Amino acid sequence: MPFDDFVRLFPSVNAAGGLVVLDRSLLFIYRNGKWDLPKGWMDTGEFPMQTALREVREECGPLDLTVTADLPIHTYHLYMLKGLPVIKKTHWFRMKATNDDQLFPQREEGISHVRFIPFDEVRFCLVNSYPMLSW
Repeated sequence: MPFDDFVRLFPSVNAAGGLVVLDRSLLFIYRNGKWDLPKGWMDTGEFPMQTALREVREECGPLDLTVTADLPIHTYHLYMLKGLPVIKKTHWFRMKATNDDQLFPQREEGISHVRFIPFDEVRFCLVNSYPMLSW
């Protein structure tokens, strides 16, 4: 079965997020006991890049961000939402930040920490993260 046909078997959710780099570090959030990347659902009428920028700033603080690649990387995640299987398509945009002095976790979303993790330490975060991040 072609992948597009498989995806159409399930209700879908669209999300977008950022792969945010500062120097040689990647931005991570610590949400509900796991390391993750900043992302969130798209609002009605919103473009994926708008969502990605909004979600990174909402979850991590008022960062000065620049999108460094107009074409996103796409991932698909099958999970249970309110007892039903759904497919979440996430549009990931590569971004760079100019500083990290305005990091502030969005606590109402279960985010307790926001950090730029050096590239050579990212593997330690992936031990306590979601399987989808190991792509």
